[in-house]
Amino acid sequence: EEHGSWLHVSGDLARAYSPRKMEKFLRQIVFIRPGTFVILDRVRSKDPAFRKTWLLQAAKAPEARDGVLVVTNGRGRLFVRTLLPAGAETRLVSGDGLYRIDGRHYPPRRDTGPAPECRIEVSPPSPALEDLFLHVLTATGATVREAPPAAARIAGDAVEVEAAGKKVRFAGGRAEV
Repeated sequence: EEHGSWLHVSGDLARAYSPRKMEKFLRQIVFIRPGTFVILDRVRSKDPAFRKTWLLQAAKAPEARDGVLVVTNGRGRLFVRTLLPAGAETRLVSGDGLYRIDGRHYPPRRDTGPAPECRIEVSPPSPALEDLFLHVLTATGATVREAPPAAARIAGDAVEVEAAGKKVRFAGGRAEV
């Protein structure tokens, strides 16, 4: 959905995972021009013991600044702010571990260009059937020092976010700005 200063896309990603594990995976992305992405994932597993993890491949290893991960690559910078889950556990994986998941090695089968240097993994602090992952990614020039502020709150089934000077409300698979 194109709305001038912002746009919204959403998709059901559950079929990308085993139906024995995943019941629901709805991803919604709001892009606020010129460079802010608000990403909400609603993920429900069949068993709370199945650990859910949000991943982001980073071209360079991030630096942590005041609760925000900062990835600088050449003249560009990406600020990665995790707003949900509350108390999220963040892990940075690089080097030999970059292509290793759950003890298994998955090397690239072919060269697809420059490889990421780091994988950012964000997981909830405790098991649950359903988890919300909410991230605000802001792309800027490398001279920008601080991430713009962002905050979120849950209001019933809705998730409300303030980012890039806008208020975003996710509800019922739709978004309003």
